[in-house]
Amino acid sequence: MEKIQKPWQRSSSDILRNLGSQKEGLDDFEADKGLWSFGFNSIFSRTPIPYLKIFFRQFFEVLILMLIFAAILSFFLGDLKNGLVLSIIVLATAIIGFSQEYKSERIIRARASYLPNFMKAKRSGIEKQIDTRFAVEELYKYLNSLNVKKI
Repeated sequence: MEKIQKPWQRSSSDILRNLGSQKEGLDDFEADKGLWSFGFNSIFSRTPIPYLKIFFRQFFEVLILMLIFAAILSFFLGDLKNGLVLSIIVLATAIIGFSQEYKSERIIRARASYLPNFMKAKRSGIEKQIDTRFAVEELYKYLNSLNVKKI
């Protein structure tokens, strides 16, 4: 199957031909074959990351570790002013990083409520309401045609 360039400029029959599909949709055998080949079309849920782990993970970046080392060295050499400034920078960076990562985690957890559970798909020429987990073949072919990278 060739990659489809600018699919919005192509005719639907041309796109269907390139995807190896037809206007009547896939038959049940082809849909089941795709399910076995590609697996379910679902987003795996994962356990939420504890907030303290998110916060302390901010301190293990290379640049932050260098700043922490510089702050400790400044305090050790008696330069309290530079040590304090470096410590404030490290703490502010950790707080900003934590808030951004916390928001991202919250968005990732909330995404499932926005995903539809059912969709319309043609199977053997009949439009059916199917569970979105069984739509792998159609979505996989469509995403491949748009040059979308698989995660």
